[in-house]
Amino acid sequence: MVAAPVPSPAFAKPHVLVIEDDLPILRLFGRSLEHAGFRVTSREAPDLEPPEIAVLAPDALVLDLLFDPRCRGFSAADLGGPFLERLKEDPATAAIPVGLCSADVPRLRRLGERMAGCGVSTLAKPCRPAELIDAVRLMLDRLGPALPTRCTPLTPSWQDVALHGAGAA
Repeated sequence: MVAAPVPSPAFAKPHVLVIEDDLPILRLFGRSLEHAGFRVTSREAPDLEPPEIAVLAPDALVLDLLFDPRCRGFSAADLGGPFLERLKEDPATAAIPVGLCSADVPRLRRLGERMAGCGVSTLAKPCRPAELIDAVRLMLDRLGPALPTRCTPLTPSWQDVALHGAGAA
C-alpha cells in the first residue's frame, strides 16, 4: 500500500509535478515554476499511474489534457478522463489538486466542469508563464491548512479566468 502524500512543510518549496508530452512546453512550464519558487518534477508522457504519483508526493499536478499513461500518450476518445478518475479514486492521490492544460478549449471546459468538484481546474494553452504560476498558487491556496480527503465542490476555479477572461464570475 502506498502512503498518502504529505503536504510540504510551510518552509519548504511546494512540489509541482508537470506531465506534458510537448517537450518545449514541458521545459517552459518547469523553468517558469522553478523561477517562481516551486520545486518541480517534470515528466514527458511517462507511464505514471496514481501509486507512482503518490510516491513522488507532489503538492499539485499540472497535466496535459490529452495525456493518458495507459495509452502511452494521447487518448483521443477519452481525453484524459479515465486517468483523472483513477487519480481521484485512489486514496493516496485523491487530494492532489490537478491543473489540466490544453489548447482544445471545448474539451478542456467539458472535462474541467465534470471534474471541478474533485479539485481539478483548467488552463487554456497557450498561456503566459505568469498565468500558470498564478493558477498553481491558487490551487495550492485552496488546500488551506489541511488537504481535503474526499472530492468536495470548489468555488469557481481559475478555469473561468483562463477560458472567459478576467470579467467572468
